[in-house]
Amino acid sequence: MGNLVSNQKEYKLMLPAIQEMNVDESKANAIEKYDKFFESGSWIEDKVLGSGASCRVVRATFNHKKASKELKGKFKKGHECAIKEMKRKDEFNPQSFVKEIAILHLLNGHPNLLVFENAYIDTKFYFIQTGLLKGGELFDRIHAKKKFDEETAARHIIRVLDAILWCHRRHIVHRDLKPENMVYKEKNGGPDTLCIIDFGDAKKVRDDEMYEEFVGTAFYLPPEIVRARKGSEMKKSDVWSIGVITYVLLTGRPPFWGNSNKEILKKIIKGKVQFPKSAKLSATAKHFVLNLVQKRIDKRFGILSALDHPFIKNHNKHVLSEVSERHQINLVSSSKKKKSRKR
Repeated sequence: MGNLVSNQKEYKLMLPAIQEMNVDESKANAIEKYDKFFESGSWIEDKVLGSGASCRVVRATFNHKKASKELKGKFKKGHECAIKEMKRKDEFNPQSFVKEIAILHLLNGHPNLLVFENAYIDTKFYFIQTGLLKGGELFDRIHAKKKFDEETAARHIIRVLDAILWCHRRHIVHRDLKPENMVYKEKNGGPDTLCIIDFGDAKKVRDDEMYEEFVGTAFYLPPEIVRARKGSEMKKSDVWSIGVITYVLLTGRPPFWGNSNKEILKKIIKGKVQFPKSAKLSATAKHFVLNLVQKRIDKRFGILSALDHPFIKNHNKHVLSEVSERHQINLVSSSKKKKSRKR
């Protein structure tokens, strides 16, 4: 990274992420440098997809005529993508740039996770290029449908569990799982096209090390967020968030509500999960949710227990072998064993 940026102050801001992610700095040479990235003409900016104080995300189209030989070898004419533009002068962005690239690169290969495509830098900005998702947020789908039936909810949640198991086995915790961070790859796409995005708060952890960071979105925070947690517990915190998402899918609302983040967190810590009387849910669905939003972290399901639950397996027989093969687990055979016992 020292070859990528000449400013020592900027390099020092990158250093914590370089060390945390064990980044091979020699690979920074693959990041193309520009004076003014978009003015170079390699990518045509089509539309702003979102923006914040120090960054924005745009939809862009590959301009084959003006691109470098390296880019022509990577992308076809007219290739569409999303590009995150981050201000270099922001004190947090140097570290975020390094960490997001390292995490996305580490997680590449799963069909339900955001795909890293490339990275660039110019005199004022960093750029992270990822796959373009055209189908809209899960949040918007919930808003339109009000709530999902159990089968549809289970078919979405197996995709989330599958993807997060992939992350956890690579020692990455997401820390901000919510329907707004789950986007369909294509318009009117099914659960198989759902993609988890926004790894800005994600972290590489070790199971036995302690971590104190407080990050996430109020409705989906776990009760243990107020204390230091081991890496293994942070994985269980992701599971809590998945449980809240399942509750939202089935009922159309979060289990804990408040007028402020402080009020919501207080209810998460002290309140009890209850299902609305209007939600006619099966005992199996309720059992699944309650074991994910279990306040005692030692009793809370892990990802494997969640995947092995009847609520997930009964509605996803068509994808059990796919998930089993991907993670080298025995969801299919364990299901057959249970059936043979019943006989």
